[in-house]
Amino acid sequence: MPEPLPSLGPEEIIAAQRTIVPIVATFAYPDFEPIGTAFIIYTEGKNAIALTAAHNFEAMARLDRPYDIYHPTMPQEFRPVVRSINFRNATPRVLYPGLDGSMFTVRITGAYVLIPADIAVVTLSIPNTLPDDLVFSEKLVIDSSPSRVGTPIRLVGYWNMSANPQQDEIGTGTRFSGRFDPREWEIIKVFRTLGPRNKPWPCFQCNTPIDSGMSGAPLLDISGNHDVFAVGIASSDSSLAPSLAASGADAFASILWPAMTIRLDQENLGGMNAPTLMDLARQGLISDRGRAHEHIQVHPASTSEHSMMRWV
Repeated sequence: MPEPLPSLGPEEIIAAQRTIVPIVATFAYPDFEPIGTAFIIYTEGKNAIALTAAHNFEAMARLDRPYDIYHPTMPQEFRPVVRSINFRNATPRVLYPGLDGSMFTVRITGAYVLIPADIAVVTLSIPNTLPDDLVFSEKLVIDSSPSRVGTPIRLVGYWNMSANPQQDEIGTGTRFSGRFDPREWEIIKVFRTLGPRNKPWPCFQCNTPIDSGMSGAPLLDISGNHDVFAVGIASSDSSLAPSLAASGADAFASILWPAMTIRLDQENLGGMNAPTLMDLARQGLISDRGRAHEHIQVHPASTSEHSMMRWV
């Protein structure tokens, strides 16, 4: 089990560990490779939707195919645009705690990545082979509002992770260890439209360190007396802003509202008629304090693989 959060009470720790989960890649038994962190924003029994960093899946792809199919001298602009990531050997999963504290591997049934923004929406499903009482029971409230400088935040994610299956069949149980830490700092700079190096997506900079494994973890707004809201997705490899990272900046996070427009596969949502997170929020199935579905306009773009989006 993860080491406890020192600044949270017992009930808060249990709730946090059932909403903020480690991501692992499983290979041929018994190989597990810890990758990053995700956080759950929608639950329905044995199905859930979570957010994480897109580069977690790129890291998995490098493990899946360690040898680049392109010559290292080929410029990036001549390589095809990545629209999907397919795995030959790795299986993306999350580790989810049972009522007795046991950790179970739960398959990621779908991942929808917005690589320029370092955002991924993932669908999760607990298989019928696991205990009947193992269900997704907790979720985070999100805030898709534009971020503000000076907002106090708490980063909670996993690092120093290791995982090994306990039995001969992957999915029946997992021995897991790792640090599960809260770090409290503040937002020090906001890029509302264009990020550093002209990244065409909004992000913010915060003065808290992000260790390997915490990629994809939520950054929580703790300015209220009791309620906390997820306002960003941690990007520990500084993929959003390598130039600022080199100059000594601490960490960067993706702002949440672009995630609300990512289209999902309805098959992985149980046939639900809700192709985007905005649709789920409009139906009240995702709790979005920022109410992005009322403020974001989406404009079809004829010259880009993505739609143009802006906050209004």
